[in-house]
Amino acid sequence: MSRALVGVMLISFVGCGDDRLNGFGNEQGTHEDPAGCLTSLDCPENSVCVDSACVPVCINPPCDEVPIDPDPTDPLPLYVGGAWLTQYHFDWSDYLGPLAGLGSEIDYLDQLLMGNSTITGLPLIDSIIMQIIDQYIPDWVQELVHILNNIVHFFEDVRIEARMTLAHVSGSPRDLTGTEIWDWGYVQIIDNCPLGEQDPNYPSCAEVAVPLNSWVASFGVIGAEALPFTGELVGDDIVFTHRVVRMQMSQFVLYVLDLITRIATNNQYNTFEAALVAIVDCNGLANSLSNTLCSSFGMCSMGPVIYAACVDVRDDVIDEVITALTDITVEWEAMQFDQRAHVYDNPVDGNADELGHAQDPGLIENGQFEFLLSADLTGTWTGRRP
Repeated sequence: MSRALVGVMLISFVGCGDDRLNGFGNEQGTHEDPAGCLTSLDCPENSVCVDSACVPVCINPPCDEVPIDPDPTDPLPLYVGGAWLTQYHFDWSDYLGPLAGLGSEIDYLDQLLMGNSTITGLPLIDSIIMQIIDQYIPDWVQELVHILNNIVHFFEDVRIEARMTLAHVSGSPRDLTGTEIWDWGYVQIIDNCPLGEQDPNYPSCAEVAVPLNSWVASFGVIGAEALPFTGELVGDDIVFTHRVVRMQMSQFVLYVLDLITRIATNNQYNTFEAALVAIVDCNGLANSLSNTLCSSFGMCSMGPVIYAACVDVRDDVIDEVITALTDITVEWEAMQFDQRAHVYDNPVDGNADELGHAQDPGLIENGQFEFLLSADLTGTWTGRRP
């Protein structure tokens, strides 16, 4: 053999000495990977990934001190790590059941005032009094009553928009950790559409936004805090259990009540509280009735009596409304639930593109509230890449 040929052969062996693809037998190519592994696909043949390290596997027992793995291939799951835009549709109507009577309480105002108008016991005079009372109840009261009678239905479909971040657990890629930020809530108020469901802008005109974790002038902040969570990939599904989201539920509801007030009063009043106080002009009513009774029937000095009766009735109504609101005024309510969705990879590239979708949304399961345990929490959810 010529010296030149020997030199070429030596250079070839030296140059490939560190190349794993050219290893043989028990050389470097089949040894445990010192760099660690994410799944068994990162390991050499007849090895599996255990605690981020490649170890030999026993294919045909008995084997001495070697783990047995019936499926050494262990296919890599779809990659779901990274950012997601999530959307939830919750049904809070069971929790907000105490609000169902708000409209009825206000609707009784006319009747309660009429009941206090039998001052004289004389039908003719009392009839005149009733007509005057009716003039001092604003026209918008009936619209407010109408909307409030449907308030619980507004919370049958509360949409939440959020941002979720997921990560695969190193060495156990089917296990996941996650965080989420809730940004917006949405409710449907059909009365916000001038033509109802026939409005050309329906349903978008009915949807009103509720900002979360943002300062709102003349109102404050509606806090929402999704606690960190864990989950897993089960087959082609993604599952999160024991999720907890804390929210200032009473703030959320009061914000919606203010929106309803602006709709009902045509922006005459910006807050529900202001509308309640103005729901009847007791001072004007007392003066008008007092003048009528004095000039027409000689019954003078009735102003203070009428004013006191009016205020009593108005305050009774307000107290009933406040009592209903008190039932849901826990400062921070906690929603507890599990969630599951099918993972979609389209186009197929190993990276998940959707968590559920519009025609096949994920489910909210085993939902409940921390303080009102009797109320059910149900809903659906989806996730998509930004």
